[in-house]
Amino acid sequence: MYKLNRFRLTSPITSYKVIEGLRDTLPQNPNQLWEKIEEIWEELLEEFVNNLTRSMPNRINMVLNAHGSSVNY
Repeated sequence: MYKLNRFRLTSPITSYKVIEGLRDTLPQNPNQLWEKIEEIWEELLEEFVNNLTRSMPNRINMVLNAHGSSVNY
């Protein structure tokens, strides 16, 4: 049996994107469905990592300005 919870979704926005990505897909079997989910997940994961990477300089500056204290980001 397939485990659709193999990847943990990190937010409702991510869940929505996976559902939107499947909207026009008509899988013929569980394998095709799983392949499409993995494809969408990889795209989302890349986008997520890129966003984190781009935000790091700003996050580091905020921590430095707070003299190492916690910051709201």
